[in-house]
Amino acid sequence: MEVALAYGDVEGHAERSLLLAECADALWPADQITARELFRGAWRVATEADEAEHESEQGEDGSGHLFHDLSARRQMLATVAKRDPRLAEEFLDGLRAWMEKHARPGEGAEKSEAARRGPGRCGATAARVQRMDLAHALFADGAHEAAADVIAPLARCGADGDLVLFLYGLAGHVPERSNAIFLALLEAARTDPSADADAALAAAAYLAPPGLLTTVDANGSSSLVEAARGPAKAPARPVPPGVREAFYETAAALLLRRPQPSGAGRNPAALYFAVGRLLPFFESEAPRHAPALHALRASLASEIEPGRRALIERQTAVRRLTSENPTDPLRSLLDGLEHLADPAARDALLLRASHAAARRRIWARAKETALRIGDEAKRRSALLLIAARQVANLREAFTDPSEQDVERAAGFVRATDLPPVLRALGLARAATLAAARRDRRRSLELLDEALARATEADEPFRVAAALLAADHAARLDSPRVWEAVAAAVAAVNSDEGDYAPGPEFYLERGAGSREESETLHEILGGYSLEAVFGLVAPHNFARALAEARAVSDVLTRSRSLVAAARAVIERKEATTAPRAAP
Repeated sequence: MEVALAYGDVEGHAERSLLLAECADALWPADQITARELFRGAWRVATEADEAEHESEQGEDGSGHLFHDLSARRQMLATVAKRDPRLAEEFLDGLRAWMEKHARPGEGAEKSEAARRGPGRCGATAARVQRMDLAHALFADGAHEAAADVIAPLARCGADGDLVLFLYGLAGHVPERSNAIFLALLEAARTDPSADADAALAAAAYLAPPGLLTTVDANGSSSLVEAARGPAKAPARPVPPGVREAFYETAAALLLRRPQPSGAGRNPAALYFAVGRLLPFFESEAPRHAPALHALRASLASEIEPGRRALIERQTAVRRLTSENPTDPLRSLLDGLEHLADPAARDALLLRASHAAARRRIWARAKETALRIGDEAKRRSALLLIAARQVANLREAFTDPSEQDVERAAGFVRATDLPPVLRALGLARAATLAAARRDRRRSLELLDEALARATEADEPFRVAAALLAADHAARLDSPRVWEAVAAAVAAVNSDEGDYAPGPEFYLERGAGSREESETLHEILGGYSLEAVFGLVAPHNFARALAEARAVSDVLTRSRSLVAAARAVIERKEATTAPRAAP
């Protein structure tokens, strides 16, 4: 009710719609009927926001980008889909109708990576791309069943490369759902007269770890795309024999399909590559199709000029994106260093290499490279970012289950030249290490030290320091938790609610280079006031509400109240849910 009363004070339709959606999401475990009505209300408000954005961005000639006029509803869809897949489908249907109504001439397909990989019979429409984006968002949130619900209708598209890579990642989490969608995709490909050798290659990515998608152009030139560019690298999982059998039947049907009378639909070079690429797998698992495929390849060879045929043969043998021999990960960056006479150019190259090594957690190599930088300011920045990443990975670096390991971690943080915000983070993570060793006394001592360092942080890190301190105090059940929460609220209020800065925030406030800004955002940007209230509310809901009401920004205050209510509802539902029979 309190959030509902504040709703009218929130500026902007998009912000109002997201607030309503957050209320619905929080209420869902306790009252699905009311939550569903809130979702519908949020969708109406989001539609109004998108309509307004659409109108404001139109040029005098009606130009503009339709797909970008969906920001409010795009942000809502993942939340709705996790709670109610049917309602999400209803909203997607409405979104498709809206896009068709507002489509401008020639805006039937999106120029995207998805479109380049061949959308099958669906066409690379904005609605299809929207569905793929939603599935990826759900997958990233760990809502794998919901992602399967959203992506399943695209099986009618046939063997689409993007879809196959997505299913490959999904199979590591919900294999039965993914296999069923893949089988539907194969059936659609078999009945699609336009499906060709490229579709067979796309489908093959589902079977062959690491989910390597091979594409081929009209000249027989191939390219490889790894499944890591899909939802994620999938855990190893066997593909059932029935699914493998269905693939080989479909792939053989596509490869051996007779050309149309007009001659369209058959490209000798592309088909020659595809047959050669897949033949070893047929010979191993479906040898009954091998003689026909060998005959087809021999026939195609006579249609292709010898030089091009030799090039295709070489490409056919490529099975990996990377060399099988281990290489220096910095070699590509440092190869040309000795040829650079300009000190600034040398420093820029060394700085990039240092950042690359730090991202890979090759600490010694990162420091060695940074110390070769001639410019003092750049060298100092590089060493700061190395130390920042080491602090961010403190728990992984000190994993020995001993008290000495905790002290080594704390000693590393104290001895390293760090700004107060990173020192506070490092000490807080050392406190977490101590808690994991069941040493509460030492954990609270280190946490108190972290809280003290957090108060020393200056702009632009003051808010981030207060938030990370409150977050760790709540997680470690510190006696000073409410003191830390109050400090976080005060910091947010003094910063006019701008407590979740991105890289541009740090850059604008003089935090250094863009790389420095992006690294700091990566390390510090995950802490939020809403998360803090979600952690403390189950322990003392009345106190959490009182602290949340002290937040001055109406939207931030409302989201904090929703987060507190959500945590209490989820805790109550978890404790009252019937236990499974033994």
